[in-house]
Amino acid sequence: MILYHGTGDPDLTIRPMVRSRYGYPAIFATPDKELARMYARYYALYNPKFRKVGGYLYELELDWKAPELVQDLKGRPPALGELRRLFSSMQSAGVYVGQISNVYDWPEDKPALRHFRPADLVGIFKPRLIFRVSLVEIFQKDFD
Repeated sequence: MILYHGTGDPDLTIRPMVRSRYGYPAIFATPDKELARMYARYYALYNPKFRKVGGYLYELELDWKAPELVQDLKGRPPALGELRRLFSSMQSAGVYVGQISNVYDWPEDKPALRHFRPADLVGIFKPRLIFRVSLVEIFQKDFD
């Protein structure tokens, strides 16, 4: 399974026990390269720790064929906290790889970075399943 992860971090290292922003070990990615690019730009632009360049796009290869559990949002934006609740319930159920399909997603509350077509989001709750991480793109800084 090939996924993309956008970040401002120049050294993406998969650490199996490092907690995500939701409080449990996980990494979030998407098969949608454009959405991952938006997250790379967002993290580089809005996180002072990562402002040296314009962001990084990584390709992740998993030793997994398909998500175990898929929740389809049918092309609608998520309600407040819905993504967190869905991913947390997948993690609590012991799912290794879960997916939220057909969801409008964008980095935080930045309308200029919104992704205006449904995408799939994947939560990898067993990061040891990621066996290859490749840097695909480095974005040039075009902001101050």
